Amino acid sequence: MLAHLKYQISQRSEGVPDGVQRSESFAHFRFALSYAYDMLVSRTIQDLQALILIALHLRNFDKPGVAWAWSSVVITVAVQLGYHRSAKAYFDEATMPSLHEIELRKRVFWLIYGIHIGLAGKLGRPTLVRPEDVDVEFAEPIPDCLPTERPISEFHACSFVMGIHTQKIMLLFGKMYSTIYALNRPTPPVYESTIRRLEQEVRLWRSEIPTEIADATKETKQEYVFALFLDYWETEFQLLLHHPALCPFTDPKLLRANEEACVSAGNRMLHIVLEIRKERCLDMPWVNTVVYLAAMFTRLFVEQKRVEPMNLADFEQLKIDMHSWLQVITDCGEALGMDIQNYPSK
Repeated sequence: MLAHLKYQISQRSEGVPDGVQRSESFAHFRFALSYAYDMLVSRTIQDLQALILIALHLRNFDKPGVAWAWSSVVITVAVQLGYHRSAKAYFDEATMPSLHEIELRKRVFWLIYGIHIGLAGKLGRPTLVRPEDVDVEFAEPIPDCLPTERPISEFHACSFVMGIHTQKIMLLFGKMYSTIYALNRPTPPVYESTIRRLEQEVRLWRSEIPTEIADATKETKQEYVFALFLDYWETEFQLLLHHPALCPFTDPKLLRANEEACVSAGNRMLHIVLEIRKERCLDMPWVNTVVYLAAMFTRLFVEQKRVEPMNLADFEQLKIDMHSWLQVITDCGEALGMDIQNYPSK
């Protein structure tokens, strides 16, 4: 935890990332790694929580291979211990754990599932756990405030509400990667029905988000960033769902509609990312940087395919948007240790 906190502080310091905080972060991380073998052998719920923190920290590194490999190890351990199963189906009455432990098991599994899905999907590798192999429920919004605290609303009684809705959309990402991104991609009729089903599921996910974090334009400062990240994951989902590289349609109208949906998601993503950047909360690891690049270059690809000429206003807006994306990519490059400023400007 200390390694992760110091790393995040180093990335959000003014100007150049703080080298002292980053060095201390690596020192803490190396110390934590010295206990990795013991935790893999012990396999208590506390050990799994610590192993997931290691996976979360590895996600920050400039290359994703180690993070993917470690997340694969940890999710394998979680499956071996039955964390992917509902407690009602996995335990009998005599061995049923407490409600507290059941909720911890849910949170542990869905967190490592989300990390693993994100890395495997971006790398184009199969996930070790398919959505159809999972029947564990999502975590419940159990109040976690102190007895002396008086939350201002039912929503604020549980600090993990954001995590619950993150879990739910990570499952939708898993369904998407295991269908339209699978090695044997569906035929056009099946592809279209799959797209429509996933769009309906993401709309249902959106409708279930509490009003406190449902609309970033109406939120207070405390919930603003939470709402922005939920919006970001929705636009990322739509961008990947409609990406033209996967579209099997040959009908020009269907192709055009799919490309427009993808570009619309990318444009909304740019606005959200710029807002997150303004709040100095930009998530800059490789796993997100490739999404920013996908949105940027998909927009250029679709604009290049246009038959009708682009008017001057649209061209100027495209230049502004590309400049904004480059600002985001520059921040990501600096965070990942690359000297973007010295690259040729053209």
